[in-house]
Amino acid sequence: MLDKPITSVKGVGDAIAGKLNNLGICTVEDLLYFFPRRYDDFSHVANIAEIEPGSATVRAKVESVAGRQIRRGLHVTEAILSDGTAKLRAVWFNQKYRAEQLTSGKEYFFSGVYGFMRNRYVLQNPAAELATTARVSTARIVPVYPETAGLKSQQIRKVMRELLPLMAMLPETLPPQLVSRQSLLSINDTLKNLHFPQSKEQLELAKCRIGFEELLALGLASELCKRQNASVKSAPVEFKKEVAQIFVGTLPFKMTDAQKLAAWEILQDIARPQPMNRLLQGDVGSGKTAVAAMAAFMAAKAGLQTAFMAPTEILAAQHAESLAKLLEPHGARIALLVGSTKSSQKNQLKNHIKNGDVDIIIGTHALIQKDSEFKSLGLVIIDEQHRFGVQQRTELLSKGKQMPHLLSMTATPIPRSLQLTLYGELDVSVLNQMPKGRQPIATKVVSPDARYTVYEKIESEIKSGRQAYVVCPLVADSEKSELKSVEAEYLRLSKSVFKYRRVGLLHGQMRPEDK
Repeated sequence: MLDKPITSVKGVGDAIAGKLNNLGICTVEDLLYFFPRRYDDFSHVANIAEIEPGSATVRAKVESVAGRQIRRGLHVTEAILSDGTAKLRAVWFNQKYRAEQLTSGKEYFFSGVYGFMRNRYVLQNPAAELATTARVSTARIVPVYPETAGLKSQQIRKVMRELLPLMAMLPETLPPQLVSRQSLLSINDTLKNLHFPQSKEQLELAKCRIGFEELLALGLASELCKRQNASVKSAPVEFKKEVAQIFVGTLPFKMTDAQKLAAWEILQDIARPQPMNRLLQGDVGSGKTAVAAMAAFMAAKAGLQTAFMAPTEILAAQHAESLAKLLEPHGARIALLVGSTKSSQKNQLKNHIKNGDVDIIIGTHALIQKDSEFKSLGLVIIDEQHRFGVQQRTELLSKGKQMPHLLSMTATPIPRSLQLTLYGELDVSVLNQMPKGRQPIATKVVSPDARYTVYEKIESEIKSGRQAYVVCPLVADSEKSELKSVEAEYLRLSKSVFKYRRVGLLHGQMRPEDK
């Protein structure tokens, strides 16, 4: 039954099925697991004399109902409701059918928002259902589903009601002992209370059950990925104490304890014949590049190449310069491969990489082009890993004859990184110390009204020989957004606030030579 098309559900014809398809619902099972995005609590039925502004439900008779066209494109239906304690005006906009749906003298449940409109309180656009019928949209906790053009939540709720008997018959999806041990609702009660909540408490229990099931699935999938990863072979990078000592001994600074621990964890990982999958996390200035350089140096001494991918050419060039200073004195051969590299130089460099004449290649997306080949890729380092898609990372890893070790770096963990961390697919090293001599970073929030105090601070810093950056979210002004653009802000600051200072413009759409 679960794999049957949704047209097998009573009330779902081709028209509604097409709209459900737009929401990704094709089978009965899809429909069962199509959960509401929120809930409106209309479960408390109040007397008209007692209702207060906000969500409200009343049980009342219709005294009168009439519709009228206010202006082109706006039709209003009004009804007078009474329950013996008081009378209430209900108003619907552009719902002409209400006048035919409601019959004077009959009793209905009405659920909507009771609010102030045109100098009086009215019940606005309420759902209405006969008091003698099973309630779908009134006098209960009402689910609100993701909608699409021509398909509203009320229609989805009516379709869901047809599935209630099936919800009661579904087999349990988790081991019974697990359900009992975790005090979870059965899958039958869970689905029923997600689509037709009996109470707030039952709704929360249903959410907990689905949440547990989703976390369990993610955890199991992560564990399977980790086991699969362990079955893949990588070229081990033998740990050589003398290489590590040479690297550390010639650094122009002393490594922090956090850097030493992270480097040790990474070197232990890459020494194994299974591919490393580790995230190196640390604030800007915590020394991630030095730790990555140590791993790349160890790989080079083992005869393996390292691909170091950065999201922008500027960042790639900075990494190339830093790694050259750290490693070239020890004989490591380092190259920079980016999109703006001249064709003749690019072809020559790619041949050197293919022949194994380069140990560490720093670059951007140019590293994953089809004609970029490596002789012995053993380690992949990705900076700001959240800036790259899964496919891009996979393409770079596929450049090795065996699966390369992977080190991802980030200063800004994002939900996906946190997920991978929580569920064990990634091992994590954290740099929670700053090298000595680093100035503390102070972050302050300033009201737009105090903008000129910031400009005064910038001016004083410039006078003392320092620089300042102004960062904007857009490159150019857009009619679709009120966010500031760098182009507009550049013109404003360079012609007014800092017109006697040298103001530069830099953004990602500029030509490489202009950058």
